Amino acid sequence: MNILAPCVMKRLLAGVVAAVALSAAFPAPAADVAVPKVIKIVVPYAPGASTDLLARQLAIALGKRLGNTVMVDNRPGGGSILGTAVVAKSAPDGATLLLTSSAFTISPALQEKAPYDPVGDFAPVAMLTQVPMILAVPGSSPYKTPADFVNAARAQPGVLNYGSSGIGSSNHMAMELFKGAAKLQITHIPYKGMAPAATDLSTGQVQAIIGSYSSLAAVMQSGKVRALAVSSANPSPLSPELPTLAATVPGFSMSGWFAVFAPRGTPPALVELLHREINAAITTEEFSKFFAQDRAEASQMDIPTLTALVKTETVQWKKIATEQKIQAQ
Repeated sequence: MNILAPCVMKRLLAGVVAAVALSAAFPAPAADVAVPKVIKIVVPYAPGASTDLLARQLAIALGKRLGNTVMVDNRPGGGSILGTAVVAKSAPDGATLLLTSSAFTISPALQEKAPYDPVGDFAPVAMLTQVPMILAVPGSSPYKTPADFVNAARAQPGVLNYGSSGIGSSNHMAMELFKGAAKLQITHIPYKGMAPAATDLSTGQVQAIIGSYSSLAAVMQSGKVRALAVSSANPSPLSPELPTLAATVPGFSMSGWFAVFAPRGTPPALVELLHREINAAITTEEFSKFFAQDRAEASQMDIPTLTALVKTETVQWKKIATEQKIQAQ
């Protein structure tokens, strides 16, 4: 899911090199916890993807705070499954971490036998950011509000359609969740990526999309696409002009997110230390600017809440995938 725009790759790569060279100038935090001298952050996506850019930003900041070397290891494949499975099987010593998106709980729900269990195989470390998604329609659409769209869909079961970046993608599953909550019948049109889906939305070939701000920003700014609402339970302070979908469909809530996990069995004291240091890193001014590019902000979620979120979403996505017969392609 392309939530964070890939516009700073060269700067981040240079920053990683600089951070490694300067890490000795930053003393390790005082704590009776053995922190590995080298930490590898596995990203289950290709270099240049939004998750990769976020990982490189974190590697710089965390390396400075810990006074050690933090590097990024890209392991793309299988819709994030391959790289995630690598971390699940890694030694629980803090030397290998996973930085992933909300696909962490979605991808295994689409497989009969997933190679990892989001709940049982990992220790949640830190939530980095939660990003509301946006319900958008063509600029020429007659639907001006979320209620307009919902009422039209209810009046014409199966007539309206929506696009996504592919079967099992975060935006596909978000709309399936919304369809269930609103009791709608809307036809799914999957694309090979968000760019062609957004293009067809702008020309009216598809009638709606739930997507990230960054994936829709260009067509929204051109006026060819209209944002109707955000998917979060509460209004977004970074998109105050948009109502929530929950105002039209009570109880609906879904946000994309990025978080850090360690293998199950990682010492709790080390997990807590990493949690504190990551939380401190993401609240800096530099990180705030990085998040703001995509109308996101740091999320100060404690470990029990992150653990509960993973459990809830794992059950939620499995239920939807089973009911709608959605399988990984």
